[in-house]
Amino acid sequence: MPTLLDVREPDVQDTEFTPPESWDCKWPDHLGPLKQPLYVPMSLDEYLALECRTKVEWVDGTAIIGMAPNLRHEESSSALHYLLRRSLNNIWIGNALHIRNVKSYRQPDITVIDRKSNTDVTEELFDTALVLVEILSPSTKHTDLHEKVREYAAAGVGQYWIVDPVAKTIVVNENVAGSWQVLETLSSTNPSVTVEVPGHGTVPLLYSDIFQY
Repeated sequence: MPTLLDVREPDVQDTEFTPPESWDCKWPDHLGPLKQPLYVPMSLDEYLALECRTKVEWVDGTAIIGMAPNLRHEESSSALHYLLRRSLNNIWIGNALHIRNVKSYRQPDITVIDRKSNTDVTEELFDTALVLVEILSPSTKHTDLHEKVREYAAAGVGQYWIVDPVAKTIVVNENVAGSWQVLETLSSTNPSVTVEVPGHGTVPLLYSDIFQY
């Protein structure tokens, strides 16, 4: 297991931490709160050997340990998870499933998988998805709007939903020949939209249902 470095603040001296064999992927409390994602040099084999990959992504030789979500993030995620589960058929849906790309193993906030083409319920790594949902936060916004946009399109993901819990918007993007095109936008000025997921049904999105905070 590699040594971790505290990269929370540029003006704070790096703090080394060597995790135990049964490490749970959490930053030790005695080193203070984690204020930004932690980047840990790690081989793919080391990453896949972790027993705690929930919200730990791997990109080109580095494991990325995310911060705990806030209440707005959790509320938006719960509402969308419920709507997707209720509205679509023949799917698997989860919030700890990995999407495998050429150089990365990403873990979207919500993943919707075609059940017919993914029959193994013990699987946790998937090449692509029907729908991926990312809920923006200050620490992940740049990655969600830039790096993941490219990676998810290249992986053949059907739709990429970007939720901004501060602006209270949802932008639904559709993959058209490897490029994203805006399909629908939910906002306070457009409070009701219906999104079709081809072959699986339609999802009615109401602003008042999702953004109750």
